[in-house]
Amino acid sequence: MNSNLLIFLVATIAATIFAPVAAVLARRCGIVDRPDGQRKLHARPVPLTGGPTILFAIGAAMALTVLVFPDLLTSTDGDIQFLTSLGAASLLIVIVGILDDRFGLRGRQKLAGQILAAMIMIPSGIMIEEISLFGYEIEVGHFSAFVTVFWILGAINALNLIDGVDGLATTTGIVLSLSVAAVTSILGGRPDGMLISLALAGALTGFLMYNFPPARMFLGDSGSMLIGLVLGCVALKCSMK
Repeated sequence: MNSNLLIFLVATIAATIFAPVAAVLARRCGIVDRPDGQRKLHARPVPLTGGPTILFAIGAAMALTVLVFPDLLTSTDGDIQFLTSLGAASLLIVIVGILDDRFGLRGRQKLAGQILAAMIMIPSGIMIEEISLFGYEIEVGHFSAFVTVFWILGAINALNLIDGVDGLATTTGIVLSLSVAAVTSILGGRPDGMLISLALAGALTGFLMYNFPPARMFLGDSGSMLIGLVLGCVALKCSMK
């Protein structure tokens, strides 16, 4: 079994096993989506478990894969720094999402958390230094950090905004992450981006078992924002915007 298949399968199995555990904890902590008879038409409160489940599954899959293939990430520079930064940013965005799911943060509070998570990624080396627009190359110069943060914020909120139908954001995340992995493979791209993409795809595949209509669990803000963060950062890392 190669590393790509291993990380996908481990992430899928980990998400499948951990999701019910996360659901129990979410119900006990009151992190549920309650029906309101208008926009939220589900019959009973549904636990919001996406963020913790996906984060746990990706972490477990990455750890086991690197343990089995210890030399896997030595072919590219900056892998550890990127993965460490992404792990810290992901943990922060999940915490922000959980707080929003539980208490309902104000827009500026949630945005502040998203900006901080995006800024954590800047030292990892994923910087947008130029933009191609209609055949023209635009150098962003001193604004590269600002443009990079703006890109990550856009990715985070793009997935967050489409999370309104059972399984939609989860399925979209699977398609996007597998697409990034496929293009990375075709272009002979970075193994760290490949592994993260496949781990995310596997985690979402496992979670989809509970999120498929009629959903027994929802992604919540923690899950949808995490998907956007990971995809946005991997796209920058692999230079595929």
